[in-house]
Amino acid sequence: MQCPPCAHPDSIRYGTSRGVQRYRCQAGRRIFQTLRRGKDPALKQQACQLYLEGMGMRAIGRVLGIHHKTVSRWLV
Repeated sequence: MQCPPCAHPDSIRYGTSRGVQRYRCQAGRRIFQTLRRGKDPALKQQACQLYLEGMGMRAIGRVLGIHHKTVSRWLV
């Protein structure tokens, strides 16, 4: 696992936090997780594609299970 802040290739597993695996960088001693916050980038791409095909923002929100204001933020 590569450390995101310093890009050092050596890191070790360092327990869990709320069920998510944590890692510690051997070089910089930073602790990080692999789980990213926010929505899946593929979901954003799908919302954009649906919008380009003529679907409204509220309809996209219903289909993808996200709030229409989120769809609006992604597209603006």
